[in-house]
Amino acid sequence: MASLLQSDEWAQFKRKYGWQARRVEGILILSRKILFGKSLWYAPETDLVDGEQIRRLLAAIDGLARADHAFVFRLEVGVPHSQPLVDVLQGLGFKKSFESVQPEWRAVVDIRSSEEQILSAMHQKGRYNTRVAERHGVAAGPSSNLDTFSRLYQETAKRDGFSPRGSEYFQDFLQMVPGATLF
Repeated sequence: MASLLQSDEWAQFKRKYGWQARRVEGILILSRKILFGKSLWYAPETDLVDGEQIRRLLAAIDGLARADHAFVFRLEVGVPHSQPLVDVLQGLGFKKSFESVQPEWRAVVDIRSSEEQILSAMHQKGRYNTRVAERHGVAAGPSSNLDTFSRLYQETAKRDGFSPRGSEYFQDFLQMVPGATLF
């Protein structure tokens, strides 16, 4: 499954927020000037899985990144963690970042499955917490209430210690990315 963060819609959305977007070897590369004319290059949630693919991408961006005065290239690999892939990345000079832009661990749930199938695929603690939430009246569904979302998001950012985005970011996202829905 291709990541939204490799889509043309994501590229268009990020352009609104000051990023340049280009495709190299089929991979979306975002870049922006940071300090003193230097730029950050970023390939979000790629599906690159082997050293040869990554080497081809690096060779293809080398001249472009140098011409843009890139001081760093951040490569996100949106595939499950594997030691062989870590070894390949380290062998190519990559280092684990001190911060994550996207969540390092996540679960992808096929919502076409039945509720019973989804619950049975969860860890026991996940099933327990889901049922506790249901007993307390927690429900999820489509919403157009960006104000409530923003308030909850700001509270979560404060509690969990991350820098939140403004509500206009999410409003733009909902308007610019086809199929995007607030829950």
